[in-house]
Amino acid sequence: RYGLSITSEHEPSSTIIVSASRAGVTGTAGFIASHVSNLLLDHGATVHGVDAFTDYYPRALKEANLASLTG
Repeated sequence: RYGLSITSEHEPSSTIIVSASRAGVTGTAGFIASHVSNLLLDHGATVHGVDAFTDYYPRALKEANLASLTG
């Protein structure tokens, strides 16, 4: 089981419990999803990530986020 605490100025703090060895993560190259993916990987899960690489953020930032996942 993996625990992830999420806090927002609009929502009270909450915890997500994941009990799977595989996870699908959308927006994997983004800031939040890349960190969630790293958390899952650090705990032994297999992560299947998908990202559309829209131009909302610079591609270089997204590629840097992915680099931390692929080593």
